[in-house]
Amino acid sequence: MFDFETVEKELNLKFINLEMKVVYLYYVKKYSIRKVCNELNCSYQSVRDILHNTFSVRSKEKSFALRSTNEYKEKIRQTKIGEHNHQAKLSEADVIKIREEYTRLLGTFTKSEAQYMLADEYGVKRPTISDIVLRRTWKHI
Repeated sequence: MFDFETVEKELNLKFINLEMKVVYLYYVKKYSIRKVCNELNCSYQSVRDILHNTFSVRSKEKSFALRSTNEYKEKIRQTKIGEHNHQAKLSEADVIKIREEYTRLLGTFTKSEAQYMLADEYGVKRPTISDIVLRRTWKHI
């Protein structure tokens, strides 16, 4: 169990009710709601209600509504463009080189052959090269 007496002495304050203890553990100590429940020996619902009613913690519905706005979606989209996307296999420099090499290779090879060659060289699949060259992806470059 969490030792509130030590904290009360250090901070020179008195936790007079359950709400203060919940708030301290959740916001100051960064405990999860489950951990707060275990420390204070109370139900998950009661801790959630205290946080929601007393301190305006958002409900799941409000959180979802905020994540559904066009402004939020655009913000997230902007942060995941190009190299910033955690699944990106190519860098912006690679994309520029691919486009340059592709135009150079078209003089000698067919479109498909050039795309297959570049795909092998950069470790991606042919449709990825096609999308880059046709600017379906990496449009910002």
